[in-house]
Amino acid sequence: MRLYGERVDRLHFVCLAKHDSTSTRLSPNVSVDVVDVRGVMKHPRTLLRAVSDAIAAADATLVVAQDPFEAGVIALKAARSAGLPFIVEEHGGVYLSGHWKAESLKNRVMAPLGLMVMKRAAGLRAVSAKIESDLRGRFPKMEIARIPVYTEPLDGVREGAPHVFGYVGRFVHQKNLEMLFAAFSIVARERPESRLVMVGAGPSEQALRQLAALYGIGERISWLPHSERIIEAYAMIGTLALSSWYEGWARVVPEAMSCGIPVVMTDVGCAGELMRDGIEGYVVPIGDAARFADAMLKVARAEQHALMSAAAKERAMTIATPEELADRLTGFWKLVAGA
Repeated sequence: MRLYGERVDRLHFVCLAKHDSTSTRLSPNVSVDVVDVRGVMKHPRTLLRAVSDAIAAADATLVVAQDPFEAGVIALKAARSAGLPFIVEEHGGVYLSGHWKAESLKNRVMAPLGLMVMKRAAGLRAVSAKIESDLRGRFPKMEIARIPVYTEPLDGVREGAPHVFGYVGRFVHQKNLEMLFAAFSIVARERPESRLVMVGAGPSEQALRQLAALYGIGERISWLPHSERIIEAYAMIGTLALSSWYEGWARVVPEAMSCGIPVVMTDVGCAGELMRDGIEGYVVPIGDAARFADAMLKVARAEQHALMSAAAKERAMTIATPEELADRLTGFWKLVAGA
């Protein structure tokens, strides 16, 4: 936020939270309002008022929404009331397949709403090449910029053996961890010494524990809570496994790569862009447990793993710096605002 502020005259953030509202100033020209959005009925009105007040306080020339859904609707309303252009960011990759839409009735309702909001924006930010390609196909005349999400390199020391696979993240439907368990059950039969480290938490945890017992792999799995000391979890992992149905960028991938950890992942997020198939790991078709297991077995071979570990570490060093990303993002803001 401070880096963005160094590149513009004024910057005012409005953030949602489930605690008391507060305001702070990060630097002379960067302000942050944290808005209490507890309570379904007051939520949209409270947020719209906060955004409108921020536009006035900053004498704004542009409004930016972090997503095309609730934030996008608020940005659309507030920007139009103020006669300003607005940008919508797409971080989730939710339109790249039907999986997100199929998850819930809410998503099925939100899907056309998000497209309507993006169609009315003056510019769109895509965080990956996959999302950029999708948006350019949908909105060919729109100003679109591909600017990835910054990931802090961890520069950790990898200690996990090649046959120790790990997942880091939320235990939710999006991550298709059921497929990961199916794939690992195949790997466990081929490589009895293999293990799986599950780092995180989420609503699917109990069902996943039961599934692990059903597959007979419960004793091969270690469950660790997510913590700020994530480097210690990465130190246990030899190969990262990401089996998601969809991702926007998947920050866990460059995090792992920065520790010299090869990756086996489905064809989502930064696959094929940052993490390249056959170089830093393997990219597998979405939902294919057999091919995922085959990729896990291949990367666990000592010589192959050593090559991919070195490649992952080297590739992670090419990630754009915070300053570079701030230049690109604020440059896009100025382009859309006509500055």
